[in-house]
Amino acid sequence: MNKKIAQKDLLVILGIDSDGKPHAAVFAQADEAVVHKAAQAMGVRCGVAKDDKSRALARKLPEGKIFAAGKALVPLVKQAVYDQLLQLLVFVDAPGATIPADNGGQTASAAPLTRWEDIKVGSVVLCQDDGAEPAWWESVVIAVGKDEELLTLRWRDYPKLKTFAYKRHEVSLPGPALPVKPTRSS
Repeated sequence: MNKKIAQKDLLVILGIDSDGKPHAAVFAQADEAVVHKAAQAMGVRCGVAKDDKSRALARKLPEGKIFAAGKALVPLVKQAVYDQLLQLLVFVDAPGATIPADNGGQTASAAPLTRWEDIKVGSVVLCQDDGAEPAWWESVVIAVGKDEELLTLRWRDYPKLKTFAYKRHEVSLPGPALPVKPTRSS
């Protein structure tokens, strides 16, 4: 990593390409607005390494480069590194605004989805699993293909399982969120 990137909070752009390969790169916090624009233009995630463990992992990533066209160079990384980043980073949707993480460390969209066109990176959708007990399960969108139709997803509650792809109209939109009963802290 380049010395010009501060040792404090680090920005990381990460995503899965159309071939299902993981990419990630580290950027300086000072370039936050530009990095967020690049991530949005590319349809990938932007997260912040805020603790020692996540910063240590982010420092091992290649340094990304922002091009004049507004996109970024984000090299390939190993799947294990990508999966760790999903667990450790705090994801943001705009400079300074964090979205609460779900159980898998990946963020979910704050607003409920009402149309398939509203699905974007971070959205929670329902996907059918035709396994031993067929059912529909919550999944998180981790990448949107260049055609805007192919979605790369992961199971929300099982983030370590392999990612998978569905077309936008093959997923179901979740209904309104039900209130969650608070749990007692011990």
